[in-house]
Amino acid sequence: SFDLVERERRTDVTLRVWRQAVANGQVVDDTNQPVRGVSVRALERATAGGGTRWTLGPTGTTDERGFYRIAALTPGDYMLAIPRAAARAAYETVFYIAATSPSAALVFPMQSGEERNGLDFTLQPSAAGTRVSGVLTGTDGAPVPRMRVTLTPAQLTDLTLAIENMAATTDEQGRFQFERVT
Repeated sequence: SFDLVERERRTDVTLRVWRQAVANGQVVDDTNQPVRGVSVRALERATAGGGTRWTLGPTGTTDERGFYRIAALTPGDYMLAIPRAAARAAYETVFYIAATSPSAALVFPMQSGEERNGLDFTLQPSAAGTRVSGVLTGTDGAPVPRMRVTLTPAQLTDLTLAIENMAATTDEQGRFQFERVT
């Protein structure tokens, strides 16, 4: 570290910077057809307060051939995920590589300037599921309008970062509804 005063010049300074890393791959469905418009999320491991948590990093979206590219990754440890909501609820949440929970996902290091290819996903269709609905009430028993309600599968509770799979907003009578819950 050094300080410069106004109009001071230094020629003996070397700045070392890292290049951003890139992760890319293809997303196909269970019939091996490309899936377009799906967001693939990078989750970066962060250590704070003596514990580990996952923070949401950059996202890539699949093109018409199912290919995605996630740029601007800083050096660190990552896992990739396609949450059910990002796959238009037609597919189950999946973590790379073919895992249904973060604890089973592959965590991989990314170095400065590294480009990692072939991080491919195969999406599995969601089961028909069931409808979950209810009324959100406050401690006084009155309905709570315009409140966001989220539903997270039990297998995702080992993430301290909420990858919310389903979300709904209560109506004026506090009612909410989730479709196709599996």
